[in-house]
Amino acid sequence: MIALYDPDRNSRQTALQQVCADFPAPQGQAWQVIQQLGTCSVSVAYLTPTGTPFNFVADDQGVVFRLGYSFKFDQTDVESLPELLLHARQDPTSLTGRDGYYLAGRIDLDSKAWLGTDQLALFPLYNCCVGERWGFATAPGLLASVPWCGRSISSVGLAGILLAGYQSGREGLWKGIEAPPPFALTYLRPSKAAEYIPCQPCEAKLESDPEICTDIMGRALELGVQQNLSTSPQGLAFSLSGGLDSRMLAGVLKASSVASVRAFTLGRASDYEAQAAHAVARASNWQFNRVEPTLEQSVSDAVRHARLGCASISLLSTEWWEASRQSRLWNSSVISGLVGDVTAGGSMADWGWQEGATAPQFDNAFAKIRSSGLPREAIVTLLDQEGAERIVDEAIDQVRAIWEGLPDSADWRGCYFGLNTRVRFHAGPVAWIYACGGGTMLPYTAGPVLRAMHRIDPKIMMGRELQKRWVIQHYPKLARIPVDRNTHDNTPLIPTLAWRIRDRLRPWKLRMLEQRLGLERRYYHRVMHLDSKPWRAIRQLADQSRGGVLDARAIRRLLPSPTSPYPMPADAFSGTMGARTLLQLLLIDGCST
Repeated sequence: MIALYDPDRNSRQTALQQVCADFPAPQGQAWQVIQQLGTCSVSVAYLTPTGTPFNFVADDQGVVFRLGYSFKFDQTDVESLPELLLHARQDPTSLTGRDGYYLAGRIDLDSKAWLGTDQLALFPLYNCCVGERWGFATAPGLLASVPWCGRSISSVGLAGILLAGYQSGREGLWKGIEAPPPFALTYLRPSKAAEYIPCQPCEAKLESDPEICTDIMGRALELGVQQNLSTSPQGLAFSLSGGLDSRMLAGVLKASSVASVRAFTLGRASDYEAQAAHAVARASNWQFNRVEPTLEQSVSDAVRHARLGCASISLLSTEWWEASRQSRLWNSSVISGLVGDVTAGGSMADWGWQEGATAPQFDNAFAKIRSSGLPREAIVTLLDQEGAERIVDEAIDQVRAIWEGLPDSADWRGCYFGLNTRVRFHAGPVAWIYACGGGTMLPYTAGPVLRAMHRIDPKIMMGRELQKRWVIQHYPKLARIPVDRNTHDNTPLIPTLAWRIRDRLRPWKLRMLEQRLGLERRYYHRVMHLDSKPWRAIRQLADQSRGGVLDARAIRRLLPSPTSPYPMPADAFSGTMGARTLLQLLLIDGCST
């Protein structure tokens, strides 16, 4: 979706025509263009059909719109647009930080716009202001196609991307195209730079008793599921992984009143994850499907992802696009356990902390996102300009500014940082990809879960202890099914006697032999391995790219040739992120969808 303000109507139309031409609609979808939003000099283009339509309501003062869904405060009902209009007219800051997964905005007749997203700022939002014109979109590539936005490389933004493997500061690859800082309302107006109005999240007294904390989090997820189900009276497509987030969500969903659930997972039948997910679906009496794109589709999806995200968004695997297509065919909303490891599992609660410290420190938190980026010397080489070292330091200062702008909470500061760097440019866009096929529901980001998170001492959550306790206590049948941990260890939370016998009869050496023979059964290791068939084809395509405004030769010098082996690092996520980022930089300008 993209919206443009330009007093010249013909200029707006020409710009949107260019965007639609640069990004042809996928099969089964079409670009819908609103030439004028109410009485405002704003034009909008978005893909349809989709589960998250662009809805707006106009009055004599302007327009209020929403993409996605937002809830009334502390209620399960979806907020109506007239209600949102009333709140936005009284106080524009009410547009941001609400329950749900959404982008909402108010545009006045004098062409001032206020834009807000959900509490965790997961909904993708980018903006560009040039002279008296401004625009915003759900992907930076859409804005980069607008003629007046320009396509000038931001050296600082590029350095920030290479530091982390995704956008880490306010600016990404292109100058002037920004992502708002976390917990902020975006304010756009003609002939002015974008402004960001801070909106702080809630704080609460912390509870540290494990039993009480387990009950707080489990009950909160039940309320979060109730909220999300109110947005979809029809059946659901459940993005069911073999991990702990999906396991806890599956138990809550099974106990709910939803009429029809079609579970699906990404990967092959032999994957540990697919096998665990299938067992959970079978135990819940749900229909089950596996989703895996063809080789040609994987390559095409990778190019589309790169051109839309412009390396600001991490490129993990391409199966998410295939899952979106399937949910569109099923005409179902997608419910997912995305971000559960952070909000209910506390996986980022220790970010920034070190032993003996009384508060999290930026350097320790920054080291977490640096683990997935390129070495500093490689970044300097790629920038290939005078003052490259200073540019890298400026990129780090942008990340530090995000840290310093976070809520002043010693307990959750590190987690906020992780949410608004790695999660924001990874899980958030994945949810939006799902939304392009059907409405996306994220119970782990619902208001009850986030308020529960703020009530719990983060030290109690480490190691995913609360999630494990809840599943074992309330869903013992599901706790006896193997859990995929992206390792060779898929031991159930409650190991049964049959499991122990099978595990003894299938020794560790046999698992290692499977891997040597190319029978990789860890899904994320397989799909992230740059020696797999899809990634070799992507490497080959990238090697043939024209390069465009980027120095393709400099990028290729940092990558192995498509015919050379690429050893799989110990950490499949962080260890291959830098190489995937470089491939995106080649694909952005060298290929077409």
